[in-house]
Amino acid sequence: MARPTPQTHTPNHSRILLVEDDVRVADVTQEQLTLLGYEVVTVLDPREGLQRFAADPQGFALLITNYNMPGMTGLELAAACRQQRPNLPIILCTGDRALVEPSVHIDAVLCKPYQHDELADTIVELLHGRTTL
Repeated sequence: MARPTPQTHTPNHSRILLVEDDVRVADVTQEQLTLLGYEVVTVLDPREGLQRFAADPQGFALLITNYNMPGMTGLELAAACRQQRPNLPIILCTGDRALVEPSVHIDAVLCKPYQHDELADTIVELLHGRTTL
């Protein structure tokens, strides 16, 4: 499958908030997103991620968060962000999908390790047709 061009993914150079406590996963994911043309704000602590989001809830097109993090789960982070912006698209990433209960706060779940194209396709699916920014 051919890799989509950044223009396919980011007509408005969408800004993504990435919250991932594993530095290696955060670095790789940020690199993937940057190669796709997205502007990425990467945060290693979910509480800091919530602070960043709260400071500018309309400034992010999408939230990508890990599920299992110290201090706050990805589901808790998603719920808190959705209180501030109910239409925010959210992707939850996890190493064990069985741990993730269905939630109205999550639009998509990606199981680690996910492929570059799977991440790209999920983002396009969630952002297509949205007018959140």
